[in-house]
Amino acid sequence: GINIDLIFPSAACKETESSTCRGFSANFLIPGIILFVFIGIGNLFTSILAYKKHKLQAYFSGVLSCGLVIWIVVQCYMLDIVTVLHVIYFLLGVYGIILASLLAFKQLIFPLNLIIRRNNNDDKDKKNS
Repeated sequence: GINIDLIFPSAACKETESSTCRGFSANFLIPGIILFVFIGIGNLFTSILAYKKHKLQAYFSGVLSCGLVIWIVVQCYMLDIVTVLHVIYFLLGVYGIILASLLAFKQLIFPLNLIIRRNNNDDKDKKNS
């Protein structure tokens, strides 16, 4: 049959003092809504920006990837457990951060444009001296 604990986790938390319920409410509705809005809809919005090759796509992708990494770390801390899916999503978040950083370097968007321009000016000053 179906495990009722998977459908109604709050009922399982009330019956037993498991470590997965320690420190926060056992109702997963609010975290689920937050994940859906920020991670789900946010990444859908970012994919539209990527399709249109928008200049801000690297920012949105980087912020959402950082948000995913932070979410996974906090979730593992709060639940006091690390599963294979936590590791996979953490690595996907890190991969997204790396890709967003590479895209930002490729596009030379703020603040990278100022840093690279300053370094190029310093190199020119050294050559002229």
